[in-house]
Amino acid sequence: MRTALRALPLAAVAVVFAVTACAPTKAPPPAPTSPSLPFESADPIAKDLFSTTNADRAANALDPLAWNDQLGGLAQSWSDHMATTGQLVHQNLDALRKTPAYSGFSDLKENILSGACTFTAAQIEAAFMNSPAHKVNVLGNFTAVGIGVKCDGTHLFVTVVFGR
Repeated sequence: MRTALRALPLAAVAVVFAVTACAPTKAPPPAPTSPSLPFESADPIAKDLFSTTNADRAANALDPLAWNDQLGGLAQSWSDHMATTGQLVHQNLDALRKTPAYSGFSDLKENILSGACTFTAAQIEAAFMNSPAHKVNVLGNFTAVGIGVKCDGTHLFVTVVFGR
């Protein structure tokens, strides 16, 4: 993974993108009955990001995360929401976890990113790993993950929801 990070083209480093801190905002969460998103139906970038996330966990002697269809649906719904509104904001996962649909999770966290639609999973993961607030989620005490990706034609919106 380190070789891949060094090999990122200079243009990719110069691309302006936004990675926000992991504190929830007042943005309304999607309906608690978000559709599930099986791994097989996920965007190819989401599938690649799932692999790169688990590669970073393995490089740090951590167990891999399992894909969770419910978290995948939640992540995809939120990426769709951000693409529709054009706003990079966190959903209120603490409130969502208190709903019956998500009460089985003892903790939920998310990483979100907006960048060019040409971003690769390796570039997205590098951005998360270079941000202490996001790296703590990637390498955190979680067992499950769901990833949603949406390109609005110009901007890519990525949501990674971690759960345990």
